[in-house]
Amino acid sequence: KPVRKTMVRSYYIDVYEVTCADYKKFIEAMNYSPPQNWKTREVPPGWDNRPVTGISWDDANAYAKWIGKRLPTEAEWEFAARGTDNRIYPWGN
Repeated sequence: KPVRKTMVRSYYIDVYEVTCADYKKFIEAMNYSPPQNWKTREVPPGWDNRPVTGISWDDANAYAKWIGKRLPTEAEWEFAARGTDNRIYPWGN
């Protein structure tokens, strides 16, 4: 899409992804459905510290609200990834 300028106010964004172990605490506390790629309500063996996958935007939003946070807006996400120098990738071009 064409580049457009937008103002992004100050915000906080987590440094690390939500792990499967973190997400399991949420599904237990809220009696929420596990991710599609889990065969049971248990974290697959060896996945505790992996980022959670197989969830929808609504699932991620519910988790964020439960933990007292929110998902970033599109502009915030882009700014976090591209920085002030408009990198193609977070680590550079």
